[in-house]
Amino acid sequence: MRVLAITHVYPSERAPAEGIFVHRHLSGIIAEGIDVEVVKLVPWFFRRYRQDEKTQYSWEGISVHPIQYLRIPSNRFYSLNSLFLVLTRALRILRIAQGMKADLIYSQWVLPSGPLGARVADKLQVPHAVSVRGSDINVYATIDPLARRLVRRVLNGAKNIFCVSQALAERVAEFVTSDVKPVLNYNGCDFESFNPVARAVQERAFTFIYVGNLKLTKGVMELLVAFEKVSSHSLAARLLVVGDGPCREMLESYAKERSLKVKFYGEVAHEHVPDILREADCFVLPSYAEGMPNALVEAMASGLPVIASRVGGIPEIVKDGETGLLLEEVSPHAIQSCMEQVLEWPMEKRLSAGYGANEIVRQHFSWKNNARTFVRAVAGAGH
Repeated sequence: MRVLAITHVYPSERAPAEGIFVHRHLSGIIAEGIDVEVVKLVPWFFRRYRQDEKTQYSWEGISVHPIQYLRIPSNRFYSLNSLFLVLTRALRILRIAQGMKADLIYSQWVLPSGPLGARVADKLQVPHAVSVRGSDINVYATIDPLARRLVRRVLNGAKNIFCVSQALAERVAEFVTSDVKPVLNYNGCDFESFNPVARAVQERAFTFIYVGNLKLTKGVMELLVAFEKVSSHSLAARLLVVGDGPCREMLESYAKERSLKVKFYGEVAHEHVPDILREADCFVLPSYAEGMPNALVEAMASGLPVIASRVGGIPEIVKDGETGLLLEEVSPHAIQSCMEQVLEWPMEKRLSAGYGANEIVRQHFSWKNNARTFVRAVAGAGH
């Protein structure tokens, strides 16, 4: 079988950590004997976005075709951007699919790549599969009527629908009227890199850590305000912030003005993240919306107790009070309360929570199982 995957995030020389989970997923599929090539959708808007590679390249043996497209930088235009993709890039991607003799078009999100993948599959007269990962239906389909229509059309036309959490599978069921049943397919985790055994034991301040995009929907401002209040009671606490995004400058200024013990790492290559996690004692993710956050899975695999929002697939793997604490709301007060609870836990409780977290993700987040679930599903659909 030959699969053409379409995604708007994928590793490159400029951003080796971008979309690393998509790459791991596709690498696993290749290991199961399926040929895969990738179309990477690269946004462009009068220098609004950083430029990526413009010519075909290979990433760890996978052929990647960068395709630039016009993207108006506002969530209000997200559905329109998806339609522009269909109108302006479908023919070019169809030629790539024809050149590799693709048997399946595989969109990595319902939006923005889903409508484009559906059009190419229809023209090529091959099946279309789609992965549902979170923001495509949890955010855009909620705030934009046109996005809802696009999501419904893509899902009902797909031969296979894969969801990275049970919560997303239930959400998908609200859109689907066809006979296709969404398949739960958790992402995997690199347990050789992310593990509790390798964590260093050292005398230092209790350390909280956040890993992810620095944008308002991730609750990063609320986290910093909460940490400021925690710091006023526990002078030994510190916070590590790993990632980049539109809020970084604002967050750095806030921390500097208040002399908070916060270290900003910026964007970090994925292979270096395990080392930073080993410096931490508790992972915090106060997002407003999530599918199944990979950063959370990797932190749990590293043996860290977690504080995370009760949204999306997070409650499926975080046992409240056992492997961490679930936030009932995203507010500085709620985050502060949870952080102070974890600070009061005895060492035995922290270690028990961390090892329990590791055990949960080891049971459910294998890249091999992830790839085999995909292969079984598409084979059962008649490929």
